[in-house]
Amino acid sequence: PALADRGTRRALSLAVDRARLIDTLVFGYGRPAQSAVAPVCWNHHGDLAPDPYDPAAARALLAAAGWRDGDGDGVLERDGRPLVLEILLRQGDPVRETGAVILRENLRAVGADVRLRALELGAALDLLGSGRFDAYLGLVTLNLYGDATPYLHSTAVDRFNQGAWADAVVDSLLESALGLRDREAARSVWLEIQERAAADPPAAYLFYPEVLVGVGPRLQDVRPHMLSPFNNLAEWWIRPADRRYRSSS
Repeated sequence: PALADRGTRRALSLAVDRARLIDTLVFGYGRPAQSAVAPVCWNHHGDLAPDPYDPAAARALLAAAGWRDGDGDGVLERDGRPLVLEILLRQGDPVRETGAVILRENLRAVGADVRLRALELGAALDLLGSGRFDAYLGLVTLNLYGDATPYLHSTAVDRFNQGAWADAVVDSLLESALGLRDREAARSVWLEIQERAAADPPAAYLFYPEVLVGVGPRLQDVRPHMLSPFNNLAEWWIRPADRRYRSSS
């Protein structure tokens, strides 16, 4: 119920320090996110701005949404109910566990009582599938086509739209984009989809991590791909002078 209104969701997104998450979790190799469609995809909307870190604006939005700290305990209330939020995450993932601690600190600073619940993957997915959760710290993974239907379409609650976000116009636009053969025509529809979703995001998108690949100096013609560092493994070679092991004559 705490996340049922747009103002509260936007406020909590503004309370998140995405730069700190990037610096702490991926050592600076990332950029703040603003869409379910990542920059590596052809239909990514690069002109959309991610939510800034603005705790003051977050507090103002929460106040406008009716949240007040009536008893002075640091936790906001509305209609007699405290702003309590449980973040569900997968157990045994140190990146997510550390990220959840940062999120808890960020959200507590604007008046939310945040609890963390780390579960084994199967148990976490069971709660996600049933809708019995407040928030989930997870990963958005798209194919290179950039089809965000599993995250944005109202009927995709059994896939990755576990928050049951629904927008009839976005549903129609998704179906239209997938039916267009002309790339530029389809791209304009995808941009419109992202613009509409940005007005009331289905999730607080945090950051796009960069994929880092280390290559030894002896290896030649290594061309890693975003889907696999072993993209052209059959074409790798080592100069004769750099070879450490030689076959017998």
